[in-house]
Amino acid sequence: MKINKEFWRNEIAHTLIVISLVILLGTIFSPAKVRGQESKLEQKRMQSLTNSQVIEALSSHNNKEAHKAVVEIMTRGEMMLPLLASCKGDSRYFYGYGLGDSEAAFIFPIPSSDEEENDGEYITIEVAALYLISLLSGIGIAD
Repeated sequence: MKINKEFWRNEIAHTLIVISLVILLGTIFSPAKVRGQESKLEQKRMQSLTNSQVIEALSSHNNKEAHKAVVEIMTRGEMMLPLLASCKGDSRYFYGYGLGDSEAAFIFPIPSSDEEENDGEYITIEVAALYLISLLSGIGIAD
């Protein structure tokens, strides 16, 4: 059986073109872009909440929602101070992230549930609120 070399060259070329197009389309419509759009929608939703609702979102078990609450509190600024102060004594766990310097090389441990005993290892809503108060009021605890 004689194999036509020209046929195989064309077949390989067509295959390479198809693979290139798939990669190009995958780059254009990547999940990262979709996640970025979802993130923007989530932040817009957070912006539509009242101040009290944003403070309540700080205690969400969803770490992304709790983080969005931190971002929104920092965006709203000093008007959030009285509500942050009302978190005094709130021993619920903070499940979010984003407190402190994003370049810092430390990680806050996150409990698996509210029933997990806290020996000082986990951050509570009260501690997260105090940290945010220090940032918003410029006290310098976070420096």
